[in-house]
Amino acid sequence: TVQRKFQDKLSAGIIPPEQKSAFRSAIQEEMRVFRKLHMDGFMLSMSELITWCKEQDMAIGTARGSVGGSRVAYVTDIIDLNPETWHTVFSRFCNEDRVEIGIDGLPHGDMRENNLVNPHMWGVRLTQKGARQEMAACKRANRGT
Repeated sequence: TVQRKFQDKLSAGIIPPEQKSAFRSAIQEEMRVFRKLHMDGFMLSMSELITWCKEQDMAIGTARGSVGGSRVAYVTDIIDLNPETWHTVFSRFCNEDRVEIGIDGLPHGDMRENNLVNPHMWGVRLTQKGARQEMAACKRANRGT
C-alpha cells in the first residue's frame, strides 16, 4: 500500500521527481522502524482514520506535531505537509530508542466520537489483534483523557 501510494503521488506530480530518491530511502527506513516497533498496523489504522475523517468533512490539519516528519505518513495521506520540502525529522516522531508512540493527536473540535468508533467504519479490522486497543486509544484521546 505504501509503495503504491508513493508511486501514485510521484505519477501525479505531488512528489517532485527530484525528491524521489530521498523519499524512497526514507520510506524504507521508516517502514523498518515501524515494523520493529510493531507500529505498521497503527500507521495503517491512522491512514484509514484520517482518510475517513476527511471524507466526512471533518477538520483535519496539514500535519499534527512530530508526525510531520514521516514520509510514510505523507504518502499514506495521514499528513498533507511534504516533510522532504520542509526538512522535518522522522526521529522526532518515532525512533528505535523511544518507548512511547509520538501521537500528537487528532483534532478535538470535530471528531464526532460516536461516528469515529462506529464498528461499521472499521469492519473486520476490529477483530484483529490490537485493533480494539487502537480504537479505545482514539476514543480516549478524543475525550482528552
